[in-house]
Formats: sequence, structure tokens, C-alpha cells
Amino acid sequence: MGEIVMLKRLLILTATVSVSVILTFTGVGCEDDDDSSTGVINNPPEIRNLIANPATFDSSYRYREAHLSCLATDPDGDSLSYFWECPHGNFIDTNIGQAVTWVAPNIPNEYFVTVNVSDGIDITLDSVAVTIVPG
Repeated sequence: MGEIVMLKRLLILTATVSVSVILTFTGVGCEDDDDSSTGVINNPPEIRNLIANPATFDSSYRYREAHLSCLATDPDGDSLSYFWECPHGNFIDTNIGQAVTWVAPNIPNEYFVTVNVSDGIDITLDSVAVTIVPG
């Protein structure tokens, strides 16, 4: 019997593609954000006061809730948003807002809770210490 042999051919196409990219950098190295299309300069929010109350706990305390508050202003009058973070402990209800409640771990240490204040363009950060002492 005869045998049918099928040969497959591999067709390789090569092509050269040219891509043009135009990058425009504005405000590089400037302290303020400048929207040159409108001439508006944005200034970052300023944190005026950052409080933890209480700022020190005994590790034997059953409730180690620190009430945190941030007073910030924006030189341009922009509305501000607040976001709190700490890799230890946890926040009650939410970590968003001008004032929050944070529950500290019961392990003696100094913990830093950071607030991020944003005007929608710039973010200013600051931290407040909460200390847990051996109980």
C-alpha cells in the first residue's frame, strides 16, 4: 500500500515596527504642582495638630483604645480627606476621617500611627506615637 506523507511548512514572517513616543514633563523638580494650562498652583495640605488620647497604655488594660485626631488646613482652600494606617493593632469602624479610634496591641512597644491628608492632588503625612508599657 502506498503511504501518504503530509509535510507542514512553517511560514515565518518578520516585520519591523516603528513606535514614536512623546513624553512631556511639567513641574519636574518644583515644590508646588503647577497646571500650566490653567496657571493654577496647588499647595499641599498642612497638618497643624496631631493628637493621640491617651498616648500611653499599660499592657494589662483590657481596652487600649486611642482616639486619634488630626487638624489640617489647605492653603488653597481645597477640601481634605484623611486616611489612617498602622501595621499593628486595628481601627474601630473605619480608618478614614479627621478623627478615628485605634486599638493598640497588648504587646509593650511604641507604635506609630500615620495619617495621610490629601487635597486630591498632594498628600501630606505625619505620625503620632502610642506607647504600650509593661503591665
